[in-house]
Amino acid sequence: MFGRIEQAGQHALAALDRTVHMLVEQSPGLDDLPALVARFDAAGPVRAGLSLDPLPAEPIPDDVSVLAYRTVAEALTNVRRHAPAATAVHVAVTRTVPGTLTVTVTNDLPPAPAAPARSTPGGRGLPGLAAAAAAVGGRVDAGPYGDRWRLHAVLPLAPGKGRP
Repeated sequence: MFGRIEQAGQHALAALDRTVHMLVEQSPGLDDLPALVARFDAAGPVRAGLSLDPLPAEPIPDDVSVLAYRTVAEALTNVRRHAPAATAVHVAVTRTVPGTLTVTVTNDLPPAPAAPARSTPGGRGLPGLAAAAAAVGGRVDAGPYGDRWRLHAVLPLAPGKGRP
């Protein structure tokens, strides 16, 4: 009886692994950033620009690529929601040191006063990004940066940098 339970559990885990792999493959990543920023720019009125450094020769882990895209998407969404008077936003993706990818999104004015914090189901928003970055050994910071607002994410590219 325990053998059948173990076998059923193994089959369920294998199915879950296949599902997660399929979702990661279908999720947008770094290659999709130019289109994301272009769509944001075209929707106006905020002008958007992208600086995308040549990416490292070694493959970027899928989860990091997806997280980088998700970070930019969240930052652009927050510009629309919380900084409606902004006129420009800049997205920069760089390799700051060997094995580290940095995503920085700045807009040209601080956001309006923050609304009371609320819980967002599904782990979205800045707390969800921070948790996802921490899960891969990275970090996300957001807040005033001089006379601008900045979201800054540092994501490791290699397992030796805090990744499981």
